[in-house]
Amino acid sequence: MIPFRRKLAAPLCALLAAAPFSRSAAQASTVLPPPGQRGSCDGAMVTAVEIRVHPPSYNGMGAKAYETMGVVGLRHVTTRANVVLAYLHVEVGRTCTERDRLESERLLRAQPFLSTAAVRTVPDGAGRVRVLVDVVDEIPIVVGASSTRNTLSSLALGSQNISGLGLGVVVDWSKGFAYRDGFGVRAIQSGAFGGPHYVALTAEQKPLGETLMLEVARPFLTDLQRHAFHLGSGESSDYYGLVRPAGGDVARYVRRTYYDAGYVQRFGSRDPSRILGLVGVVVLGEDVRVGDSTKVVSDSGLFNKVDSTFLTRYPAFAVTRVGLIAGVRSLSFATVSGFDALRAEQDVGIGVQLDVLAGPSIWASRGARDVFFAGDLYAGVGGAESFFSARLLAEAHRNQDTRDWEGAVGSARFAWYGKPSDRRTRLVSLEVSGIQHLAFPAQLTFRDADGGLPGFQDATSAGGLRSVVRLEERKLISLFPTRIDFAIAGFVDAGKIWAGDVPFGTTSGVRSSVGFSLLGGYPAGGKRMNRVDFAVPINPESGRARFELRFSSYDHTRLLWIEPRDVAGARTGAVPANLMKW
Repeated sequence: MIPFRRKLAAPLCALLAAAPFSRSAAQASTVLPPPGQRGSCDGAMVTAVEIRVHPPSYNGMGAKAYETMGVVGLRHVTTRANVVLAYLHVEVGRTCTERDRLESERLLRAQPFLSTAAVRTVPDGAGRVRVLVDVVDEIPIVVGASSTRNTLSSLALGSQNISGLGLGVVVDWSKGFAYRDGFGVRAIQSGAFGGPHYVALTAEQKPLGETLMLEVARPFLTDLQRHAFHLGSGESSDYYGLVRPAGGDVARYVRRTYYDAGYVQRFGSRDPSRILGLVGVVVLGEDVRVGDSTKVVSDSGLFNKVDSTFLTRYPAFAVTRVGLIAGVRSLSFATVSGFDALRAEQDVGIGVQLDVLAGPSIWASRGARDVFFAGDLYAGVGGAESFFSARLLAEAHRNQDTRDWEGAVGSARFAWYGKPSDRRTRLVSLEVSGIQHLAFPAQLTFRDADGGLPGFQDATSAGGLRSVVRLEERKLISLFPTRIDFAIAGFVDAGKIWAGDVPFGTTSGVRSSVGFSLLGGYPAGGKRMNRVDFAVPINPESGRARFELRFSSYDHTRLLWIEPRDVAGARTGAVPANLMKW
């Protein structure tokens, strides 16, 4: 049997990579002037702002496919000017600075529905300029599927930019087999309320659980902002799977409810050469309930499993906290290419940012009074040819009755990007994750698609601390360069798990795998990386898979690193992670 792993919601371009779409890097270069030819607006009065949105262009089989999609209401409409305007920091009748221009360009490039952007100025009299904004849309269609037991087991369909409104909607379905079928919708409106706000909704019925989440936020995206806020509430329930070293996996039902309301204010100068401060307040609440029995989630149904491991380990608790947020940052940004996309530009932070949240509970159920702490540290140094970044996130709370530290969740990534040439990229990273004394059952494994090891998709090692080293070398190949970015890569990964205090925790030996990848950016110059990975474990566990074929599609140009899902899922759901995201 060939082991497959797929990520849902891959764009249409991942499925039609051989079709000759022709929105390319060459097209972008004719639309967007080079950075050195975009003018300057230091101290000049803005007399007009002209927004020009350029669509992807299609021909041949790609055009026919897109015509078919248009029949079902998914024909591309270019992004509306008011959505672009929401992320601009230049305004008619006001003076602008070069930083206003560059930050406007950076914020536009960061939007998932835009491929690239340029903000330039042209003289319009003495001390006056006109601002010309050119953006190129990404292909918005989202299509995903997976198969299990030789049958279609899931399907997703949607768009990242419905009618050019900056509205992304994805509807998905999953086959329940022995359980009910799953249905869900995820929606996010960018550029809401005429500004850089977003509204996000997730509603999902899973085969064995539900999720409902609503967020309204203006995240802190740039030093040019004066304030940011976040309002959120959600509830999720499911059977959390637990890996056992022998005897098969088991599961425990967990229901988590959370809410938050937070606000931060900038203080200090906007001057990038000086340290900027942030201060704010947030109200956090959560309620966690763990089921009374251990289950086996089998192909034929849900069965009880006699197990004394959980008899009194996870009592229900609820808490509401008030915390203070403080942050300092001294960041500038460099525009690079070939890091987390094959050729597309992305912006990386150079400097340091530190955010800290701390506060006590103001109401708590019996035994749950605590003081909560969370922190996020980022540092970056280098440039387009060599860049090092470090990110550390941690949270924990101290129980005021027992004086014990509980709910500890942390992760860190140290990464180096090297560009020996325009066509080659070298990536070396160390990722460390840990969980301890949680209020619900959870584990870290090699199975996680983001934080685990390729080739170990069925490994039985699970624990509370995981460390993984990754090395990748990739090279761009000239294959239809005006239509598609194509690259080959080789990789070596190694990792170890320590038992910790999680259920069924074991300490593994050092596990490692090697493999090669085929990577595509489609159309050429696109931000999304589509890849096929073939991984072979060097020292697999006895009786486990001898290789893995993995399909994935993602866009990491916005944040460099997405925290592994098994770590993110262990965090306090009420902490507004998007409140202070640069």
